[in-house]
Amino acid sequence: MSSPDPDERLAQLRRAFVDHDDQVAALRRRAAELAGETVTGEAAQGQVVVTVTGRGVIQGVRINQRALREIDNHTLAQHVMAAVNDALDRADRLVAELRPAPATEVDAAVDRYERRMDALLDRLDAIDRDLDRGR
Repeated sequence: MSSPDPDERLAQLRRAFVDHDDQVAALRRRAAELAGETVTGEAAQGQVVVTVTGRGVIQGVRINQRALREIDNHTLAQHVMAAVNDALDRADRLVAELRPAPATEVDAAVDRYERRMDALLDRLDAIDRDLDRGR
C-alpha cells in the first residue's frame, strides 16, 4: 500500500483551511443576522406576549387589557415571567444552530497535519544529529 501523494495531501489541507475560513465567515454573518431577529414568547393563552432579540434583549412586553382586568397582580407577574422565559428559550434555540459540531473534517485534517509535521521534525532532528556526529 503506497502513501498518499504529499502534494495532493497538502492541497487537501489548504482546501480544508479555506473551507474553514469560509465557514467561520458564514457563522459570523449568521450571528449578526440572528442578533437582529426577534422572537416572541407567550403566556396565559396569548394574553401576555414578550418580544426579545436574538441576543436575549427584551424589546417589548404586551399585556392584554382583559388580563389586566381579570388577573390579580401576583398571577400576572407569574405570566409575565413565563412569557419572558418562553421568549428567551426561543432565542436560545435560534442561537443553538450556530454552535459548531464537536469535531469536523477540518479538525481531523489539522490533527493529521500536526502529527505528520511532528514526525518530519523528529526525522530532521535525527538527521541533524547524525550529521553533527560525522556520519
